[in-house]
Amino acid sequence: MVRHGIIMLGYHNRAFGGDVLRVDGEIIGEWSSDDEEWGHFTQSDATEVTLSAPSPWMLHDSISDWMSRDNGTNEVT
Repeated sequence: MVRHGIIMLGYHNRAFGGDVLRVDGEIIGEWSSDDEEWGHFTQSDATEVTLSAPSPWMLHDSISDWMSRDNGTNEVT
């Protein structure tokens, strides 16, 4: 699924989890869905969940907001 310049792999094949990439191909993390269908994003090289939302669609928006905070200076570390 591509929205706001961010790609979430694994959405349309019903895996409900996968890599999260920028449209330039840079992997910024991964996402997964739990039994209650909440989506969780973990930034690359992080051990704890960075963001959560009640659906993959809303998680996509949250990731986009996270990326654009501080005028786009959010860098994955």
